[in-house]
Amino acid sequence: MLFYESFTHNHEQVEMEWIDTVPPITIMKGNITLPDYVLVDFSASSELRLYPPGIFNELIATFTFQRLYGFYILQVYVPAYISVFISWVSFYLGAEQIPSRTTVGVNSLLALTYV
Repeated sequence: MLFYESFTHNHEQVEMEWIDTVPPITIMKGNITLPDYVLVDFSASSELRLYPPGIFNELIATFTFQRLYGFYILQVYVPAYISVFISWVSFYLGAEQIPSRTTVGVNSLLALTYV
C-alpha cells in the first residue's frame, strides 16, 4: 500500500483526489516484469483523516503481487538437494576408500556453501 498525504497543509488548504478515469491508476508499460513477482491487481481510494491540526486528505494506492516460486526452486532448492544427494554417495563407497569419501564430503560442503 502507498499512502500519499500532505504533512503541512490540511483539507481546507490542499485537496488531493484521484483523476476521474476508471481506474484512476494506469500502468504506463504493460510489459513490466519482475523476476520474483507478478502484478495481479491494483486499486485506488481516498480518505479524510482526522489529526490534531485538522482534517487531511489521504490517497491510498493498493498493489497486489503474486510470488513466483519457480525462481526459488531453481536457484535454492535444486542445488541444495543435489549437494545433499552427492554427499550421500560417500555412504555407498567402501570403508577402505577414505580419500574418495573425504573428497566427496569436502566437495559437497563447498558446493553447499557456494549456493
